Amino acid sequence: IGTFGGWNMVIYKNAPNKDAAWKFIEYWTSKEVNEKVSSLTPANIEAAKSFLTNKRKFSDVIFQQLTQALYRPIFPKYPDLAEIQRNATTAILTGTSDVDSALKTATEEINALLADYYGTN
Repeated sequence: IGTFGGWNMVIYKNAPNKDAAWKFIEYWTSKEVNEKVSSLTPANIEAAKSFLTNKRKFSDVIFQQLTQALYRPIFPKYPDLAEIQRNATTAILTGTSDVDSALKTATEEINALLADYYGTN
């Protein structure tokens, strides 16, 4: 499962000018604008399909992956966790480690990170 990242657009409960903020969000996420301003994959579904078809190989696979992605966890040590994941993926893709060994090491490192953070060591 992939992860989402990037920008979030919110209107806070006590924000002034909520109507104007909503109009901005509608404008920014419209197909015409969203497709032009995104350097990765637009959030607008129509813009995303068009963008992927025109700019990426295997656009159907990428789109399917995006529809099944989850948000990154809210965790102060997430950058460390992501580094462990990247290291395992790199080791597998470069052939410096087999899949089972790389994932076993990553699991041990992530468990140690969580235990250290939550004080369960």
